[in-house]
Amino acid sequence: MKRITLKTICLLTASVFALLLPLCVSISLADEDFHIISARYGVPGNYWDVTQTLKGFVSDHAISMQVTNQNLDADPAPGKEKEMVVVYQSHDAKVELHVPEGDWFVVPSPNAGYQPPHHGPGKLEIIRALYGAEGKYRIVTGDVQNHVQNNNINMLVSNENLGGDPSPNHEKEFVVIYQKQGREYGTHLHEGSWFIVTD
Repeated sequence: MKRITLKTICLLTASVFALLLPLCVSISLADEDFHIISARYGVPGNYWDVTQTLKGFVSDHAISMQVTNQNLDADPAPGKEKEMVVVYQSHDAKVELHVPEGDWFVVPSPNAGYQPPHHGPGKLEIIRALYGAEGKYRIVTGDVQNHVQNNNINMLVSNENLGGDPSPNHEKEFVVIYQKQGREYGTHLHEGSWFIVTD
């Protein structure tokens, strides 16, 4: 009986290990989908390291954060317009992005729903777009992509163009990350503004 029990236990242990191994590998791979390598905030000649602070905003292998003194817990150059220079790994690509103070740094989760089609080098691609106010934001990436014509966009930031009003009676804001000529850009606009990208 002891020999049978021991053999059963060994078989069960091996089976559990076999089941958990792919899960562990998938978790490890998921962790590599997106991570912050470095981040600094300030003006040329005076940057502060904010890497650990920025990492605190990462959730579910994605990030959506406005670049402000409050969020980064730093003001290396009071009274001056600063920028955040962030280097991050996304799948197999290493990306360096300069985000002006007040703009949004957004990298979507791989499971965020709409994924922009790949149009080839130099084309305009909407990577991620959010619209809303007071903590109520809607993902409007697809709506924005639909306004791209001939590799350009000229779109009024409005409820009508962005699929409705996610936060009635509040002035909304529009946050978009897009790629053009192989480079990523971020823009933060208010309701009623125009989002324009041309050649």
